[in-house]
Amino acid sequence: MFGEFWSLFMITKEAVEKNSSKGSITFITGGFTENPTKGTVLVSSAFHAVEGFAKAMTVEMAPIRFNVIRPGFIDSGFWDFMEKDEREKLFNKTKTTIAVNRLGISEDIAQMVTSIMMNSFINGQITEVNGAKLPEKTV
Repeated sequence: MFGEFWSLFMITKEAVEKNSSKGSITFITGGFTENPTKGTVLVSSAFHAVEGFAKAMTVEMAPIRFNVIRPGFIDSGFWDFMEKDEREKLFNKTKTTIAVNRLGISEDIAQMVTSIMMNSFINGQITEVNGAKLPEKTV
């Protein structure tokens, strides 16, 4: 895994040095970073690594800004591998756990990317775009 991140570092560094002395790079991870489920250990670990990488790059490549967006549950093509009925059941159940009572959409993430890119004082941040998870119900 170290080799992959060394490659990511070298590619990122070269791209920044050739293209700009200022600007913004935004990575996107996901909800499994903070809320892993069975079978997501590799994804969760990789997301953590990307978030750490972004924070370290704010120092390494200053004044280039590095940020991370951590989406929550997004209604996107990612879920197309599931049967339609199964997917709808999952979506309906998940909506009840989100404070805004809906799933995210790709445009929610795109709006945050644009906001982060336009605000030159946002740097080294992990921004969650998740509609806020409702508290667990107690009996």
